[in-house]
Amino acid sequence: MTLVSALGVSFVLKDYVASAIAGLIFRRVRHIRPNTRRKVMTNPVIKGDVVEIGWFRTTLKEVGDGERLPSVHTGRILKLPNFFLFNNPLVIYGETITDEVVAYIEAENFDPRCIELMREAIEEEGAQSHRSGCFSEGELLHSPRNFRK
Repeated sequence: MTLVSALGVSFVLKDYVASAIAGLIFRRVRHIRPNTRRKVMTNPVIKGDVVEIGWFRTTLKEVGDGERLPSVHTGRILKLPNFFLFNNPLVIYGETITDEVVAYIEAENFDPRCIELMREAIEEEGAQSHRSGCFSEGELLHSPRNFRK
């Protein structure tokens, strides 16, 4: 009876123990730390900015991963068990996160001032604009015109 009880308790606590050990490793190694972006290569992919690393869970502010919402905050908060982050492949983004903003404008309505207005809007949101440009459908993301550094 004691053996069965011990096995039951160890089975129930195994995830908590694994998460606590992973949390300790995260704090020691520091490859997961607040204000950095991580992508967990699972199905579906989980991508977000680390908010907090707890003893058992890490909190992420989710960002989109794909063509519809690339790197846009979704408004969801994810609380992932530390052992989950430890056991799955991670993409670790650098200290500087570079995103791309794409706006589709019909050619007959294109005004060259759009490029400057887009750059100003990005900078008003507190981000830096490294390049602003215009691409035609046939040159999509290959041959920039009117780039401004």
